[in-house]
Amino acid sequence: MQNSKIKLEKLADIIKRNDPAGLIAGGAPDDEYASETNEIYRLLIKNKDASNLHKKIKDIFVESFGEDTLLDSTSLLTISKELEILLCE
Repeated sequence: MQNSKIKLEKLADIIKRNDPAGLIAGGAPDDEYASETNEIYRLLIKNKDASNLHKKIKDIFVESFGEDTLLDSTSLLTISKELEILLCE
């Protein structure tokens, strides 16, 4: 279970660092993406396969913040790539 907690913390850090909607940079609290982080974490627990990971992550953020709020697809792609690495740990 400890490993799961570590991975959740790493996931939260990855999302916060990439700040896909620019909310952290705009002064939002560090846990602004907690809901999305938990949703992505549940997705990863259920499906350890990284296929379509980028699309699934984008869908989660678009549902939460809308397409226009997302800064660009680069941050989401970076999140997806970093999560693929995390899955291999």
